[in-house]
Amino acid sequence: MENNQLNIGNRTASVKVVLFTSKVLATGEHPIMIRITKNSIRRYISIGLSCSLKFWDKAKELPRVNHPKRSETISLINRFEKEFTDKIQEYQFQLKEYTIEQLVDSVLKKTKSANVEEYIDALVATLRDEKRMGTAKSNNDCKLMLFKFHPDRKLTFREIDYVFLTKWESFMRKKNFKETSMAVYFRTLRSIINKAINEDVISKTNYTYPFDSFKISKFDLKTKKRALTKEEMLKIYNYPVKEGSKMSDCHKIFMFSYFNQGMNYIDIANLRWSNISKSGIMEYSRQKTGCRFAIQLGEQSLEILEGYRKLSGFDANNYVFPILDKSIHISPTQIQNRLLKVIKQVNINMKIIGKELEIETPITTYVARHTYATVLKRSGVSTSIISNALGHESESITQTYLDDFDSQVFFEANKLLL
Repeated sequence: MENNQLNIGNRTASVKVVLFTSKVLATGEHPIMIRITKNSIRRYISIGLSCSLKFWDKAKELPRVNHPKRSETISLINRFEKEFTDKIQEYQFQLKEYTIEQLVDSVLKKTKSANVEEYIDALVATLRDEKRMGTAKSNNDCKLMLFKFHPDRKLTFREIDYVFLTKWESFMRKKNFKETSMAVYFRTLRSIINKAINEDVISKTNYTYPFDSFKISKFDLKTKKRALTKEEMLKIYNYPVKEGSKMSDCHKIFMFSYFNQGMNYIDIANLRWSNISKSGIMEYSRQKTGCRFAIQLGEQSLEILEGYRKLSGFDANNYVFPILDKSIHISPTQIQNRLLKVIKQVNINMKIIGKELEIETPITTYVARHTYATVLKRSGVSTSIISNALGHESESITQTYLDDFDSQVFFEANKLLL
């Protein structure tokens, strides 16, 4: 179905019906949603109906002629589209500026009894549309855990109070969840509720905010030692692996992270040959924060890359490491699934190496990043240099120094790693 677009000054609001194939219902069907777009921001609104792919015309974004309830479905779609279009026209006539949240709230008249599942589904759809796959996954995981505890899918925000949260905590404790895992679920839920409040999905009138009483800080977030010693890293570096094996790939990914300022696994996976100059300078933007890095590669890193250059060819657009394949992993979902599969294998294999070397700390990709910072700190390197090397988003003060540090400073500091 064509977009219904109306210009508000230089801004455009559009209303379009879509079959949301990213979500599969228990029936095997997909929810039909109204997609509202304004100022490059999108929101998905469920109309309460679903449809299977065989009954949906993707080109027209409408039920096919053989859909058993085609007329009723089209009628409901038209009603939703008309309500949103009429409200946009009303705003246009009044020359009134508005946010997409105000538009949705005005049409649907949502209250504090809004359905939790529908809201999170729409939020996840928006995050995926924005290619924020990690945040989308954490929100969806939170929803799944909520409904393992509370199977009634009609759960409303009104019902999530202090008592509800304490019972959810008890539910997870009985299943032996780690404190850190519980904290993540509660922080995610708090973020969802805060967003719903900011978007006026939850009415502030007579609403008791549950996290005023339920404190996430009570969870014991102390973790086991993650940083290894320089001696332990040297053992890992010298660990014999069969060239070309999966174990070898995992070993190289781990060591490459350590040798290059604790480079994040996601950034290693997305690294292409175009990011590496002939003079051995690696330039890239961190996927999580957009922070720019320029790292002079050391001898060990260049040795790792040399082996992969022969395998991936000389196309500058090819990925460096055998994690992603540009011809196979195309959609955000395909990329996310592949990244999760590989990191799981890397962590399994690195734990095997650690066990054989009698290293007590369970080895993961994060350990390489943590150890990089700790080894340099123990070697007397300035905390501000380390913070900049890691690109810590929360280190607002030291971030301002990033441009003042020449790449040679980092190169000299990296020589201390082994």
